Amino acid sequence: MTIEVTPLFGRDGRQFATLIGFADTTRIFTLQQELEAAQESLETTIEELQSANEELETTNEELQSTNEELETTNEELQSSNEELETMNEELRSANEELKTTNEELHRQHEETAEYRRYSKSILRSMDVGIMVLDQDLRVRSWNRWNENAWGLRTEEVHGQEFLELDMGLPVQRLRPELLRVLAAEVPQADLTVEAVERRGRPIHCHVRITPLLYDGRVPRGAVLIVEDVTEEAQAREYTRYLGRIIGQSLNEVYFLDSATLRFSLINRGAEEKLGYSITQLRQIAITDLMRGVSQKALRALLAPVLAGEKPEVVFETVMRSRDGREYPAEICMQYFVREHPPILVAMVHDISDRRRLEAAQ
Repeated sequence: MTIEVTPLFGRDGRQFATLIGFADTTRIFTLQQELEAAQESLETTIEELQSANEELETTNEELQSTNEELETTNEELQSSNEELETMNEELRSANEELKTTNEELHRQHEETAEYRRYSKSILRSMDVGIMVLDQDLRVRSWNRWNENAWGLRTEEVHGQEFLELDMGLPVQRLRPELLRVLAAEVPQADLTVEAVERRGRPIHCHVRITPLLYDGRVPRGAVLIVEDVTEEAQAREYTRYLGRIIGQSLNEVYFLDSATLRFSLINRGAEEKLGYSITQLRQIAITDLMRGVSQKALRALLAPVLAGEKPEVVFETVMRSRDGREYPAEICMQYFVREHPPILVAMVHDISDRRRLEAAQ
């Protein structure tokens, strides 16, 4: 309850009474208390709101900072993405280059393999022995001819020391020339050796040793070309044999220059019969030793032979020796055009005994 005391004053200013008023303020008091409580609650709420606002501001600042960090991270990610795209493009380009390189290497490998097969086929098909040695004289290549000739397969000799191989070729005789070629003392070496092939047959081998050069530099090894020259050696020996027989024959054999009809070579029988040395005979023509025969007449007689129309021409004449003695002779002339140089061969037979026999009859 609220009590209000109000003094009352007259016109003269004197207090003439006192007014006492009683009012029931319970509701107002309650409302006031509620208002104060609401005020306190409002203030608390305001403080909480202010605190929440501050927290929100802090959170907002943190979010802004996080956003900035995210933007920075996004930019970094974009930059990384661009770098990755660039790297990806570079990798794709490198992959294409590697693919091209791989294809080129594959093509070169196929070409190399084909070239090796081609080289091996050439070596296999050659009718001579091919041996390739390195600087240490170890075998690096060995073709089929060697396998057939010496009975050693490629697998058995590859990487082995050439000078220690057990075969019919006398390899130690090749050692000095091999070392000279490897030392670049000579451009190549040729020699002929006697060997024994795998069946025990003796053969003659011509061996040519050449340096294995890379870009014209010092020798990196040696290449040996071995050729079976047994038939050629036998042919040469047979030729020498025939030469000895013809040279010792009593019949006269002249080798003449077809252009000048001068003597190039004679056998012993002709030298004894004519009485001239070969040096003297090379200065004169055969017609100078024939009585009454001119070069013109002899050339006319030889024309069909020199032209290849006839294989030979046979005629009789009188030959004159150095001491002036004359004797009848039968001459057979043949022209060997395939020789180098072409040669005219005259085989002369003294027919004095035949003439005496004919005269006696």
